[in-house]
Amino acid sequence: MRIPLMQPIIRVTAGFQASNDVVPAREADDGALVIDKPPEIEDYTDRISFLETALKGIVDETRRFEARHSLVDDTINSALYLLIGSTVVNVIIIFIVFAFSEKLLERAFMKDKIA
Repeated sequence: MRIPLMQPIIRVTAGFQASNDVVPAREADDGALVIDKPPEIEDYTDRISFLETALKGIVDETRRFEARHSLVDDTINSALYLLIGSTVVNVIIIFIVFAFSEKLLERAFMKDKIA
């Protein structure tokens, strides 16, 4: 299992393009610029909802990535344990067969000497 700090960094870029994003500054009759009210949170509801939707998508993709990563890690670990286990069993079988064949050959040669 990997800790989150070992995961690659997710880079998110979000841009907004709309026809009303660039609005020319309003001028009064005498040519002076008219200062509008400062923007409030209600002015950005569409953008906030877009960001919430994008964030939900990013969170879902991150969860899917973690699930796939966990599945791959489990598969690799089980294959590793299977490989190590089968290697140990094969080594044990080799030792048993070697010891049995040595004793069998020893008996066969001892019978030949006696006879």
